Amino acid sequence: MNIIVIGLGQVGKYIADVLFKEKHNITLIDSDAGVLDEVGDTIDALTLVGNGASAQNLALAEVSSSDLVIAVSSKDEVNLLGAAASKQLGAKRAIARVSGFDIWQSSQPVSTGLLDIDLIINIKMIAALEIVRLIRSMEAILVEVFANNEVEAAQFRVDESSEIINTPLKDLDLPGECIVASIVRDEKLIIPGGEDIITADDEVFVIGSINDIPRVGELLGGKGSVKQAERVVIVGGGEIGYWVAKALIGRGVDVMIIEKDRERCVYLSETLDKATIINGDGTSAELLSEEHIENYDAFITLSNDDELNLMSALLAKAVGAGKTIALVHKPDYGQLYEQIGIDATISPRILAAKHILKYTREGALRQVSPIMGGQGEIIEIAAEEGSNITRKPLDKVGFPKGAVIGAVSGSDGVYIPRGGDTIKEGSSAVIFMLPKVRKRVLKLFQSG
Repeated sequence: MNIIVIGLGQVGKYIADVLFKEKHNITLIDSDAGVLDEVGDTIDALTLVGNGASAQNLALAEVSSSDLVIAVSSKDEVNLLGAAASKQLGAKRAIARVSGFDIWQSSQPVSTGLLDIDLIINIKMIAALEIVRLIRSMEAILVEVFANNEVEAAQFRVDESSEIINTPLKDLDLPGECIVASIVRDEKLIIPGGEDIITADDEVFVIGSINDIPRVGELLGGKGSVKQAERVVIVGGGEIGYWVAKALIGRGVDVMIIEKDRERCVYLSETLDKATIINGDGTSAELLSEEHIENYDAFITLSNDDELNLMSALLAKAVGAGKTIALVHKPDYGQLYEQIGIDATISPRILAAKHILKYTREGALRQVSPIMGGQGEIIEIAAEEGSNITRKPLDKVGFPKGAVIGAVSGSDGVYIPRGGDTIKEGSSAVIFMLPKVRKRVLKLFQSG
């Protein structure tokens, strides 16, 4: 595909890197020549210095022959105008990323049809939705969704009190349609076999039906696992905090919001009548103690400052709060936060980039989610008409070692395929695999 990327911030760099590795033809537009030079050291792409909303610059980038324009600069106006102008100048499709809520009329993270732009993705609403998913699967560190929200992949840390420890995977009885797809032990990713066992402090990736994954979390979490979040604290009553609170209240969760700005507190109290609003500092150990944070199932920090989010979450841990989730604006901080005790982190920029990349997939491949710094990846792929995967049972098709089909979604619903099963044309398979076997897996699912 011929793809133009407007804006080389965290989102744009991530997208450009993935597109380059997938061998697309890329043109990069940014107003900062230094940023383009930096990216150009690692990515083979055409570059153009200038405003991505300028019709003149878009014409220089040959937008009329582009298959897709992705506008992801830090300015909503540039993204919207750039994407709209691209469509008028002949681009086949255009996607714009927005951060503000002032133009947003939808309660969903993706909107279509505005200004003739094919997709407008709200970065803050995507982050809010991901946080709600993590609260829904209380024991999960990471959650990814596939197959139109029918299949979920979740990462769990195994508690020493879990009853599944030292049980061979072939004897493991997980709830519903779920399977252990990989094990992380000592920072190394393992694609396990039936004889492998899970040990305390392992992290496991489980793939299965979206309704069954939370029950797996209870099993892996052991005696101290929380079945369902009933009380949640949110530090930061901004736009993300508002949408998270609204969604959780709709699920019957008792929500308390701690917000420093008094005027914002007034607004929150008027619009979220079932939430408890506290005007105060979420990094105050005294305040957290006074509000008995130890009695809450989850503690979420959502300020615009990464260091404040970290400090607040660590203080909450110290006073006995349940699951801690921190918003991370600099993606490189995420792994560090988890290493020092934060249960889960959310990077709005990386989430937005992953969401946008779904729409760059052609043919059978529908979604790619790298994990563990690229040690492994989870893909969603459709079985095309005439593909090898549809001709024989799985145990006869030569499925490569280093890959496992976690779930299949199709006309028969969501199920875990067995060796004697044959995947039907049009069904989607969610596969956990090592990158080195990706080409062999793709070949099985593609026609011809």
